[in-house]
Amino acid sequence: MDQKFSENIVLEEIRNYINSTYTQHYSQGKIQVTEYLLDSELGKGFILGNAVKYLKRFGIKDGKNRKDLLKAAHYLVIALGALETEPPLVNPLDNPENIVLEDQSICASETIYAHARTASDPSVISGKLVLQ
Repeated sequence: MDQKFSENIVLEEIRNYINSTYTQHYSQGKIQVTEYLLDSELGKGFILGNAVKYLKRFGIKDGKNRKDLLKAAHYLVIALGALETEPPLVNPLDNPENIVLEDQSICASETIYAHARTASDPSVISGKLVLQ
C-alpha cells in the first residue's frame, strides 16, 4: 500500500523505540511503574497525561526533538493496549433488581435524591429522580 506519510517507516521507528525502553531503567524491577499505576486505577490519567506532556514539550525543549513524539506515541500505544484489558462499562440500571438503596430524601419539588449501589459493586451511585 502506498502511504503518503511513510507510516510503515514511522511505525517501525516507534516499535524500535518501545523495544529499547525495555532495556532501560524503566524495566529494572519486576513491574514497571506504569503497570503498577494501571493496576491501582491511577494509570489512565498518568498515561494520557504523559502523552500530552510530551506532545506539548515537542518544539520547546531541545527544539523539534523527535524523541518527544516517540515518547508520546509510546504512551498512546500503552493507552490503546490498556483499553483491551479494561472491563466493559456496565450501567447498573440495566439490571435494577441488583440495586440496593442506601438512602433517599424527598424534597418539596417532588424530586428524590438517592444514593445507591449495586449488589456486586460497593461504589455508591448518586442521582436524582423527578416525579411526574
